[in-house]
Amino acid sequence: MAHRIHYRPQKVRGRVIVHRIRHRPQKIRGGGRAHRIQRRQFLWFLTAGAGVAVASGVLVWMAPVPSRPLQRRAPNGDLLETVPPGQLPSFAQQASPRVQEVYRYAVDHGETLQYIPCFCGCAKIGHRHNANCYIAERLPDGRITFTNHGAT
Repeated sequence: MAHRIHYRPQKVRGRVIVHRIRHRPQKIRGGGRAHRIQRRQFLWFLTAGAGVAVASGVLVWMAPVPSRPLQRRAPNGDLLETVPPGQLPSFAQQASPRVQEVYRYAVDHGETLQYIPCFCGCAKIGHRHNANCYIAERLPDGRITFTNHGAT
C-alpha cells in the first residue's frame, strides 16, 4: 500500500514554509493495514444509508395490509366467518381438500342442500337442513357467512 504525501503550509517568522508530511496507513492486528475513510466519503455513505432506510420505511408503510375476514362466534359456539364472493373461509382453507370441496359444493348447490336433512344432531342448535352446516347467511352484496360446523 502506497504512502500518501500531503503538504502543509506553515508560517514561521513571516515566511511560509511548506512541510512535506507522509501519512502511513495505521497497522492493525494480524499484520494488515487499516484503511482510513475520508470524511466526504463517510458522509456520502451515511447519507445514502439514511436515504435507503427512509425509502424502505416508506415502502413498508405504503404496502397494503391484507385484511383478515371478520370472525365471530354464534350462540351455539360455532365460528362464523364472512368472506367475499368466490373465497372460502380460513377454517376451510386450512382443512383437507375434501372439506374444501364440500364447502365449494355448499356455495354452488345451496338450494339442493336445503332438501337434505342433517343427521349429525345439529337440529338441536337450530339447523333446519344440511346447508345450515356450511352456510349461515348469504348477504345481498354477494358475501357469504360460513359456519365451521361442517369442517369439524
